[in-house]
Amino acid sequence: MKKRVLVLNCGTLASTDINMSLRDNDEFEIWGASINKNHGIYVYKNYIDDIPNIKDEKFIEILNKKIKQYNFKFIIATHEDLALFLQKNKDKINAVIVCSNYETSLLCRYKSKTYEKMKSYNFIPKTYNKEEVNKFPVFVKKDDDQGGRHAYKVNDNQELELYVKDEDMIICEYLPGDEVTVDCFTNKDRKLLFCNPRAADRMLAGIDVHSRRIELSDEIKYIAESLNKEIKFRGFWFFQIKKDVNGMFKLLEISTRLPGAFSLSRCLDVNLPLMAVKDFDGQDVEITFNDVSIEADKQFFGKYSLRN
Repeated sequence: MKKRVLVLNCGTLASTDINMSLRDNDEFEIWGASINKNHGIYVYKNYIDDIPNIKDEKFIEILNKKIKQYNFKFIIATHEDLALFLQKNKDKINAVIVCSNYETSLLCRYKSKTYEKMKSYNFIPKTYNKEEVNKFPVFVKKDDDQGGRHAYKVNDNQELELYVKDEDMIICEYLPGDEVTVDCFTNKDRKLLFCNPRAADRMLAGIDVHSRRIELSDEIKYIAESLNKEIKFRGFWFFQIKKDVNGMFKLLEISTRLPGAFSLSRCLDVNLPLMAVKDFDGQDVEITFNDVSIEADKQFFGKYSLRN
């Protein structure tokens, strides 16, 4: 019997690619679940739509009922807050959470914690208190957000006052150069097996809709290896970097989920969801990938159902 993997929440772009990565597998059977009906119902053959929000006090109780009913062995979370919640409560949940541990998920969720942990490295951007800013532009972003949400280029004191009204905003040096996302995989023995940098040439709604693989330079490799050395990752994770005024990459953020455009790595014959589930199943995984230049382009498209 195949081991069942539950993808929660399954209505995201990354969830579609997770489905494509696992749907025809001989060892694992993929299921999707959502809080409310969403696009996942058009993507997942096996679909559940009555999982409550994590803020519901009965969430864990109902999730465990579903785990028992459908015999789920593994859960893949598609959002940082969901992954963080599941890992925090993993001892109460009767399935394996395919994600880095709670301490790592918490550290990566908050940029302030990430920067503090890695502050001895030269790829950490300069940060300021509001009173310290005497030169513009600077960049302001929410401590626990992602995908460019609540992030602003600030050009003067008036804008600074507008965007920095509470303590959960971080003020950083402005980074004007190219931005790169790096898909990574670390196994159960904390070995970094895969590191694939890609540039986003076009974005829509915070998602890389046109991305291309770029060279794994010594600089990018050093950042990846340093992060992996200092932080206890397991399975898939990614980080984003951007060049400063001197052309050096600085760290923007890290995440312990699958990014929206990880399918570019799958086209190199690196199936990150499958490798992660195998790793959390106690299996050893090896990576031999197609070392080729490749670009990916995505578009939003419709699926339809006929109703009486």
